[in-house]
Amino acid sequence: MLARIEVWAPAIHQQEREALFQKVSRDLGDDALEVVLAAVTIAYESSRRTKREKKDAAWYWKRREKIERQLKEIAEDVLVRTGPEIESVVFYEPHEVDCVHGRRTKTCVTMNGKLVQYRAFNALLNAIAPTNPLRRGFERRAGQLLEEIKAFDPNVSPEPADPASFCAPTSREIVDGRARAELDPTWHRERPGRPPDTLQRYLLETVGEFLYRREVKGKTPLTRDAASEIVKDILTYCFDERDTGDLERRWREWRSQTPPTRRVKREELRSAQGEASRIVPDSDVPGP
Repeated sequence: MLARIEVWAPAIHQQEREALFQKVSRDLGDDALEVVLAAVTIAYESSRRTKREKKDAAWYWKRREKIERQLKEIAEDVLVRTGPEIESVVFYEPHEVDCVHGRRTKTCVTMNGKLVQYRAFNALLNAIAPTNPLRRGFERRAGQLLEEIKAFDPNVSPEPADPASFCAPTSREIVDGRARAELDPTWHRERPGRPPDTLQRYLLETVGEFLYRREVKGKTPLTRDAASEIVKDILTYCFDERDTGDLERRWREWRSQTPPTRRVKREELRSAQGEASRIVPDSDVPGP
């Protein structure tokens, strides 16, 4: 497990990391070291997912703020008598931008509508006589729809394509979005403040709690301060987090506000080891 951590952990801290793990093993036992290594490995995988989510969220809010500025500029232009009001525009929320079919949700919904229209015009063409004066207009519109569908996705063939394989339009987002806008026009904006330190909290509530509650025959149990120092070293040497702040104080605050999300106990050691052993970090993924 230690070798797997070395794949992604910052090389600059290799010596300090080895010394830290040796100290844990020497002072608290090999099983305590196994808990630490399992928690570190699981925390790394979780932090990777969090970073991807933060990157996607950063793209979303940057683009959204650009659109909002453009809407404001249009509304304030001397040629515009009224609108568009920002409150009347319903945005997709970050988790709604991409759909289950692997497309942008708006693109998928639009393609659904165009496929339904294309099939409707084809049905009309099959139903009317070749001499019907309306036929030419139907053929022209069907051709336009075919080009529009191909422009969205060249691999989609309208004839065999099933509209059910695309997102259907719904009014849910419109209703919910307008209701939120009426209650709070700034509901969509992120609130100021320090982002949640999920990595710190996870390590404090797993490694910290386990070490604090661990009893080693002939040795004085660790204080919360001492356990916090070990977590601080893990954050620094494994995740290159140097601005950790007062971990013990934050740990006590979290405990007073809500129950810990998880505490690693002796009976959980085996399952934690099993979970970590199934994680195979990508060798080409840079460390944090």
